[in-house]
Amino acid sequence: MAMPAKKSGDVMAIDTNKAFEQVMQPMAKAQETVRAAAEKGLVEVRAQYESAKTVTEGNSKALSSTLEIVAKGTNELNAKVLSAFQANTAAIFDFASAFFAVKTPSEALEIQTAHARKMIEASTAQSKEFTALAQKIGTSAADALKAVKAPVPANKAA
Repeated sequence: MAMPAKKSGDVMAIDTNKAFEQVMQPMAKAQETVRAAAEKGLVEVRAQYESAKTVTEGNSKALSSTLEIVAKGTNELNAKVLSAFQANTAAIFDFASAFFAVKTPSEALEIQTAHARKMIEASTAQSKEFTALAQKIGTSAADALKAVKAPVPANKAA
């Protein structure tokens, strides 16, 4: 079988295609390298995002829990303060009733001294109770805050 004769235009077309492929081959490899690097970077960014999202969600829950503890403790402390205020007010009215019923100065002094002692004891007990409750609230809140994590540092390319 005889090969058909090639025309000079056909040779030129074949050589041009080969030349174009040779020029484009390094560019295609470069494009693939850039694409692979971009995909790898995207995978890393997604992983960092997921890690940061997880940490943020955990921190949000820990802070929410802390705020609930503080709010509940503050309500409890407020109730105790109100109770103490009511008890102290009742003690003052009891003292006033007893004081206006006295017949002698020595009896008035005795009632006044007893009332002062009772108020100092009550104040001391109330202060201890308030302090213990405030410490309990602070400790509980601090324990809840221990669950808070530092943000995830970004990977630094060297």
